[in-house]
Amino acid sequence: VEYGRNLTFSYSILSRTPQIFSKMAHIPRKIKFCKIDELKESAPITKWVDEWKDEISAFLVEGEILVLSSICPHFGGEFERVAGTRELRCKWHGWKFNLDSGECLTFKIPGGLNHYPFSEIDGYLELTLPDEFVA
Repeated sequence: VEYGRNLTFSYSILSRTPQIFSKMAHIPRKIKFCKIDELKESAPITKWVDEWKDEISAFLVEGEILVLSSICPHFGGEFERVAGTRELRCKWHGWKFNLDSGECLTFKIPGGLNHYPFSEIDGYLELTLPDEFVA
């Protein structure tokens, strides 16, 4: 199903089926996401990562970098940061999520937003596919 943000709706595929990549050895474990300077100037930075079938956002919150899935697991809506908080709000239905844990604050649901481990390498933010997504 195609949606207006030019991405194929995956129903936040990684949060629903973490073992999705178990038989797909060609999936890269690391991806160069953005320049650190770009993040400092223009946070958040959001990109569709086709290899991982997830839209990912990097946030700079009080000097701390946070990287997580940016597709609402409820129905695939996009997020905006709630000013003055460490929360994201889905623009479609208002569901709120904690930036630190990925947990839904509006309803008790299984899962939440996926966090992505990262490293700062040669001025770039390099993301790592979490171990739980690869068998």
